[in-house]
Amino acid sequence: MAPGGQVNLTGNISDGGFDSPSAITKVGTGILNLTGSNTLFGGVSVTEGTLLVNNASGTGTGFGPVYLYGGTTLGGSGRIGGPVQIYDGAFFKPGNSPGAMRVDQDLTLAGTATMTFEIGGLIATNEFDFVSVGGIANFGGTLELSLVNGYLPTTNATWNLMEFASKTGTYANATNNARVATTDHLGSFRVSYGTTNLTLNAFNYTDTGTDGIYDAWALKYFGVT
Repeated sequence: MAPGGQVNLTGNISDGGFDSPSAITKVGTGILNLTGSNTLFGGVSVTEGTLLVNNASGTGTGFGPVYLYGGTTLGGSGRIGGPVQIYDGAFFKPGNSPGAMRVDQDLTLAGTATMTFEIGGLIATNEFDFVSVGGIANFGGTLELSLVNGYLPTTNATWNLMEFASKTGTYANATNNARVATTDHLGSFRVSYGTTNLTLNAFNYTDTGTDGIYDAWALKYFGVT
C-alpha cells in the first residue's frame, strides 16, 4: 500500500474457516477500509497505518480477533465480530465524524492506548460517537473528548457513549465521576461508569480570562478567548 493511500475492499474475505483460519496483517502507512461482509476466522493484525471498518451488514473483520499495535488507528462505523485489543500506543477512534461501532466480543484498551469520542450534538451515532461492546469492556489508557462541527454543549445534558455487557477498570485519566477536558480545552465533561454503560454529563465551560465570558463563546463570536 502506497504511503498515505487508501484501499477499499468491498467484497467478501474468507479463509479455511474455523479448522483452517488465515490471518490478515495490515502493513504500510495508508488506510485499509473494509466495507464488505467478511467471514474469515483468522483475525486482523494492524502493524502500521489505519484500519477502517465500515461494513453495512455482517461483520467487517470476520470472526477472529483484531489487534492494533503501537502507532496504528482503528476507526469506522461498522461491526467487528471478534475481540478487539488496542495495544500500547495505538488509537481507537470510532465513527466517521461521528458514527457508531459494534464490537461483538471483548474490547481491551492497554495502559497507553487512546480512545477518542467526537461530540457534535445530542443524538448518538448521528451527532456523537457511540460504541457497543457485546462482551467485557476492559478499560485503560487515555480518554479523549473532541468537540466537532462548532458544537457548544448544554450544561445539563447526558451523552451515552458506550454500552457493554460488563466492564473492568477505568481510563487512566478518567476514574468514575472524574472530569476530562475537551481536546480544545474549551470545557470539560464528567465521566460516569455504570454497570453496563459509559456516560458524560455536567459539561463545564472554561473561562481562562475570568471575565465572565466562556472561552468557547468568545472564540466563536470574537475569535479570541
